[in-house]
Amino acid sequence: MIIAKTLLGMEKVAAARIKELDPNAKVQASPRGFAGLVLVESPNEDELLRLINENVVENAYFDNANIMAFIIHSCTPMEPPMVYQYLIHFTY
Repeated sequence: MIIAKTLLGMEKVAAARIKELDPNAKVQASPRGFAGLVLVESPNEDELLRLINENVVENAYFDNANIMAFIIHSCTPMEPPMVYQYLIHFTY
């Protein structure tokens, strides 16, 4: 699974651009109401991640133009405050 951090309000735009890059991908903007996030499932995650980082300008750019899109290899249930703390840790 790929998780992409987008600019707030740009989730649907980023999701549409990702869907254009891989029409077979399952793309979900603002999963469970989490603004600024897009979840992506694709059989070609490595290639799709590269394409997202190169082509989806709606992804959030931070210092030194780091793009917040990465592959998640495993998941565990988390409460929203824990997700927020996790994202803050990797954003700053």
